[in-house]
Amino acid sequence: MPAEMDPDVDPEEAERKRRAAKKLKRKLAEAEAEGGWAVEETADVEASAQSLPAEGSRKKKKKLEWKEAQANGAAHDPSAEKVDWASKKAQKKKRKKERLAALDEETKAEAKAELNEKAGREKANEALKKKGKLTKKQKYLAAKAEKKAQASGQKAGASDLAFDLEKALAAAQVTEMDPKALSCFMTGLPYVATDRHIVDHFAPVGPATVNLLQDKVTHRANGTGFVTFAKAEHALHACMYTGSKIQGRWIKLRLCEPRDTGLGTAQRAPEAKPEGCLSVVVKCDPSISEASLKRFFVDCWVSNVSRIMDKQTGEFRGTAFIDFEDTDMVDLALKKSGQSIKGHPILVRFKADKKGEEPSRGSPAPAGAGGRVAEHNRAPPVPKPSGKKKTFEDSDDE
Repeated sequence: MPAEMDPDVDPEEAERKRRAAKKLKRKLAEAEAEGGWAVEETADVEASAQSLPAEGSRKKKKKLEWKEAQANGAAHDPSAEKVDWASKKAQKKKRKKERLAALDEETKAEAKAELNEKAGREKANEALKKKGKLTKKQKYLAAKAEKKAQASGQKAGASDLAFDLEKALAAAQVTEMDPKALSCFMTGLPYVATDRHIVDHFAPVGPATVNLLQDKVTHRANGTGFVTFAKAEHALHACMYTGSKIQGRWIKLRLCEPRDTGLGTAQRAPEAKPEGCLSVVVKCDPSISEASLKRFFVDCWVSNVSRIMDKQTGEFRGTAFIDFEDTDMVDLALKKSGQSIKGHPILVRFKADKKGEEPSRGSPAPAGAGGRVAEHNRAPPVPKPSGKKKTFEDSDDE
């Protein structure tokens, strides 16, 4: 039964074999026309063509070559192909060996250069040791150890450095402690540091207030500022923190020389108390409010607080007058001189009755007193009118 009529044969498979046989016949005809071998048994060729796989051109080529060899009567030598593969493999191995040899030469040259360099360094180090100098490696190790020791010492100093008067005086570059020196000038501060960062940094020293300075043009922090403490001992202790770090930056502190502004003069002896004095003068920081002053003197029975304000800006100038109900409360208020309000030291003294100034309560007013206006600032007296009295009727007009 033909393949087309066989029900067990796939039509597509039969068509594929038919096309393959046709192609093989065409190739054989071309080869015969060129003077090649002739095929006597077409049935065998067709059978071989039908047995070829659909894919695998390499196998197909091999079979064609084998058929050609059989048709020419030459015996197929399978060892010939093995010999070719063996030669190719040998050549590949030879090239690999040559590359490795070249690489070994480069490696040997690098190793030799490294050995020569090491020998040169050793020779130079021996020469330095004979001269009594440190080698490059010894200098590096010494600098590393010094930096590590310095970092550990600064870390300890920034956390719990104990106060030593001699060391503090040496750090502040002074010979004795001035009770008026309460502030330190700081440089090298981080631009993003706030008052809280600096206050926390000096927490082991004591409570402090911070005033960070700003650039006049950009109005941003310029890395400098003042830190003020309640005691002169704390300010000296803060000078020992020179070289410590705030947010990874080294800072430097310098003890500020006190100015004769009245602040920080708590050790000064009080003046004589005027008879019947009921008022005191308080000099404090301009940032202190009236409510803060009243709270500070709440145990002294304050009756009135008058702050001196600037006429142009309307801001507090740092001087205030406080009145009390009893003269004994004045003595109690005077004892608070030298203490701090919100970290700012204050000065309290008796209010003296000066010429041209309003007297304290309970004391008689001097003659000619004009309140709190100084005599040289008063307006001159208006002179009395002179000449004859004229009326409208006595006018010479018409």
